[in-house]
Amino acid sequence: MPSAVTSQPLIAVGYIEGSTGFITIVHDIELPPAGGYHRKRRQLVQKCRVLYSEERRTVLAPNALECLQREATIYDRVGRHANIIGYCGMHLLSDGEPSIRLEYAEQGTVRGYILSHAQKDASIELRTRWILGAASALTHLHRHNITHCDISCRNFLVAQGILKMADFGAASIDGDEPTGGEEVRYDLPKRGRKWNDRPTIKRDIFALGMAIYEIMLWQMPFADLTDGEIERSYANHIFPDVKALPYGGIVTKCWREEYDCAQDVLAALNSETPT
Repeated sequence: MPSAVTSQPLIAVGYIEGSTGFITIVHDIELPPAGGYHRKRRQLVQKCRVLYSEERRTVLAPNALECLQREATIYDRVGRHANIIGYCGMHLLSDGEPSIRLEYAEQGTVRGYILSHAQKDASIELRTRWILGAASALTHLHRHNITHCDISCRNFLVAQGILKMADFGAASIDGDEPTGGEEVRYDLPKRGRKWNDRPTIKRDIFALGMAIYEIMLWQMPFADLTDGEIERSYANHIFPDVKALPYGGIVTKCWREEYDCAQDVLAALNSETPT
């Protein structure tokens, strides 16, 4: 069972936002312009600003509490891991709204970090630590019979320089149907299968390969292509060039579905020295 909802004072609290309509909350977020589709309401909880959208939650996420409870179930099951965002239970805000309390990732998402920092400022040692952390987190997740189903650099956070996996809103638990899917750049091609017949472990490993690529190259895969162009490229077995990329051979094997489990990817990364 997931953690019970409590009303104790909070240090950090937030919703998880993705296709279900939640947002990861961090301290000192600037409010967006008033009005429009992304209209937000701010509430002060001790020293933590909490942003959420009643409009989006109603329109896009009628099962909001169910999604939060599902995430809580996953955090409870996997427990503590150095590369999974810390979880401190479910809590009620002062107006009775449920939320989940998470570790504060003060440096935002990995993708945001990449966009705001020049590649020259990201050492090969840092990038290697991050991809090893991503593979380690995914290995830990799979050992607990959970597949993420939305691996992406937008769903890895950075806390004190350490990569942290987050956002389990799309995950599959014990082989049940995932509740979401990957962004197009990270989405495993069908390759003759029906969409729902793609193994979720293979989906995770394919997406892990894309995350390794994005971190090592320090930019999104096919950043200059539209979603439709990317889908056509993948359908025609055209993927980004990895010849000069550190760990490029491992990335290619992830894309080709040559690994059976995340542990094999982690072992391969640990055995290879980047060039």
